[in-house]
Amino acid sequence: MKNKLRILIQVIHQLFLHSPIRRIYVAVVIAPHKVRTVKIYGTKCRFVIQNSFVNWYVENFPGISPNELQTQEYLIKILREEDVFYDIGANIGAYVIWIANVFYPKKTVAFEPEAVNYSALSENVKLNGLDDVTCLPVAASNQAVYGVFWTEHGAAGNASGFTD
Repeated sequence: MKNKLRILIQVIHQLFLHSPIRRIYVAVVIAPHKVRTVKIYGTKCRFVIQNSFVNWYVENFPGISPNELQTQEYLIKILREEDVFYDIGANIGAYVIWIANVFYPKKTVAFEPEAVNYSALSENVKLNGLDDVTCLPVAASNQAVYGVFWTEHGAAGNASGFTD
């Protein structure tokens, strides 16, 4: 019985996330709107915290993994104000918020196709007053394809994937 209820809730959750009222559903049901300010490389960045994973992620962002740290150090070396920064798969916007607050690129464009993450991304950009950031609710690729976009648990910050 417990398993059937869990499946029913997941089905309802997915239906709402893929419906025209998904933004309302995300804002009212999923995102409790707790705001947290964290320092990323000495710069204050604000984030809406939807769940414990997002809280952990923004708290540990500068050194989540060696690969992330390498990416961040590389961006610190190469970014200039005249650059346009594209964040493909922006998730909740940790890179976007950090880059736009620190490097002031000419333009920042964030691509995030998953509805819950896109909602969080848009809210985080607004929360930080970043008028030069454009958020797009689409997937970006080097080719035009149709496929299935899947997510894990439908919660903000979770990994997503694409299959054809």
